[in-house]
Amino acid sequence: MIVRRRTWSYRLSGDEFAKNISFNIPLTAQKARESLHRLFGAFPVELWGIQNTNAPLSSLRFRR
Repeated sequence: MIVRRRTWSYRLSGDEFAKNISFNIPLTAQKARESLHRLFGAFPVELWGIQNTNAPLSSLRFRR
């Protein structure tokens, strides 16, 4: 099943915390990765779609 989301969470290499990015139209994971690559010049290490934009990301902490 192909999932399309407007809001994605991502973590780039070297980042300790996840960040959100929102798009005007729903995108697949591949299109979201491509957009992040164009914006930051790097592909995200982790990427996941979120349904509830009210969910706090402060509880997500990644170890290096």
